[in-house]
Amino acid sequence: MEAMLRSLPLLLLAACGGPPVAPFETTRAEEWRPQLHFSPTSGWLNDPVGLVRFDGVYHLFFQHYPDDTVWGPMHWGHATSADLLHWEEQPIALSPDPALGTVFSGSAIVLEDGLTGVCASRCIALMFTHNGGDSGDQKQSLATSLDGVAFTVHPASPVIANPGIRDFRDPRVYLRDDGRYGALISEGDAVGLWVSDDLLAWTREGGMPIDSDGVVETPDVVHFGDTSTLSTGLAIAVNPGGPAGGSGQGWLDGGPEPSATARSLAWMDHGPDFYAFQAWADPAATEAPGAAPSVGLAWAMNWRYALRTPTEPWRGAMSLPRRLGAAEGQLAQHAIALDALVRGTPVDLASASPRRVEQALESFEGEVYRLRLASGEATHCDLGLRESEDAGTRITWDGDTLSVDRSFSGEVDFDDSFAAVHTAPLSTAGLDLEVVVDTSMLEIFAGDGQVVFTERIFPPYDATGISVSCDAEVDLRIDLLHSIWR
Repeated sequence: MEAMLRSLPLLLLAACGGPPVAPFETTRAEEWRPQLHFSPTSGWLNDPVGLVRFDGVYHLFFQHYPDDTVWGPMHWGHATSADLLHWEEQPIALSPDPALGTVFSGSAIVLEDGLTGVCASRCIALMFTHNGGDSGDQKQSLATSLDGVAFTVHPASPVIANPGIRDFRDPRVYLRDDGRYGALISEGDAVGLWVSDDLLAWTREGGMPIDSDGVVETPDVVHFGDTSTLSTGLAIAVNPGGPAGGSGQGWLDGGPEPSATARSLAWMDHGPDFYAFQAWADPAATEAPGAAPSVGLAWAMNWRYALRTPTEPWRGAMSLPRRLGAAEGQLAQHAIALDALVRGTPVDLASASPRRVEQALESFEGEVYRLRLASGEATHCDLGLRESEDAGTRITWDGDTLSVDRSFSGEVDFDDSFAAVHTAPLSTAGLDLEVVVDTSMLEIFAGDGQVVFTERIFPPYDATGISVSCDAEVDLRIDLLHSIWR
């Protein structure tokens, strides 16, 4: 009855000839709600945190403000999955503490046999930043859970006091080769390495300065699996200083050993909307034995305009989980398999002429699908997505450069920087492209995953058209996909 009373004025407005405004829903069917990517039922979401696999279940924790759609007192939201596709929200895992502060980013580790002073038996340990509280600063704390649902802040928290650094946050805890525990911590323009025998007493072992225009955040250890050229790397976010302006996600080849020389980042994603990447803490469980690349995801948003994107009653979503590997000695990323979500009959064309492709797409409409485009002979391709008479997002490859133009992608005027063209070098013999289109999000993988763009878009509801124009024959496949929510 209360819900009916709340919606009554809106229903009366529509009945009296006003604009057809509907009450907000929480059915995951609201306008611009991603249908393949995780987003919270309501409230604000930013960084993924504490990614861990425990008893066969994938845990996704996330920075969350449940009471509004803008950044506020940070909590840890929580969702779980058996397959990295379908997610179920759980009770909030961590909430602000009056004495210790709000709950900023962090990570997780499974303690297989418990650890004296931390867990009596096998458990999940969360290491995270408390911000504010009585001390007014940022410091690192610990929480544990035996069942993966209810978490208790350890009474020794904070386990690392602030050493006099303003930006001192986002600990990434991991088990080192020497059997001790390591924690990578954001320290302004550097990444600090701290070590411990018991997760309670920590010593700083060194730091690694990062050559960046912004503050370094959310460092993460990533693995590339069985490759001859890459084995371990560091994922590091910066804000500002990203490749498309605003925040961005970089990476470094090599492990977490301290370095006195400032290191420059390569970019994991050339789009504007990929930040705070974190991998699941159980990489071996995400692949076949003998091949254990990191699988992780990022916040699909940019701090430049994150507070103003036009969604309600939720704001913020995650990228699809990605597998990290190597191609030609470079980082390569691929979205996890979406085959379980395929529905209906695909558009499937082999060695198709430009005219045949055009005819096949004349009646195609869709908001949620996966497109694969390959051509060994093409030197130029244009791809139009979420198109209508007044809107569309264009992907162009000219033989040397891949660009994404969202200047006319729909609602763009909530921020002066949103309507823009983003580019990355891509010089290949022919084109190999995979694009996941999901309501208000594009994830673009090109050159065997070496060039990636993540782009948020907010098109009108009738912008469902698609066009493909290449200067040679192409192989094209488009699979319509089920929603993960229904």
